[in-house]
Amino acid sequence: MRVDGEKIGQNNPSLSFDNMFTRAPKGTTDWKKYEIVLDVPASAKTINFGLMLIKTGKAWFSNLKIEEVGTDVPVTGAADMMKHLAKQPVNLNFEE
Repeated sequence: MRVDGEKIGQNNPSLSFDNMFTRAPKGTTDWKKYEIVLDVPASAKTINFGLMLIKTGKAWFSNLKIEEVGTDVPVTGAADMMKHLAKQPVNLNFEE
């Protein structure tokens, strides 16, 4: 899911983003509730959502809801991905 701002030339700046990088379903799974929580600033112009399926298979949405939640609900996405990034550059000589 991605929240975009005003289109500037060819660019559509992303204001918030979550592709479930660290919590994506893998393989065959039973029905399970997944949630994405993003900030949607007043400058937002579009909210985009979708599904990425790698290789072959099938996927479904069911009971999809987009709803407002309080500021007490933590956002998901980029902040979660940032926890998994190295604190400094690594393998700069490309030998690893």
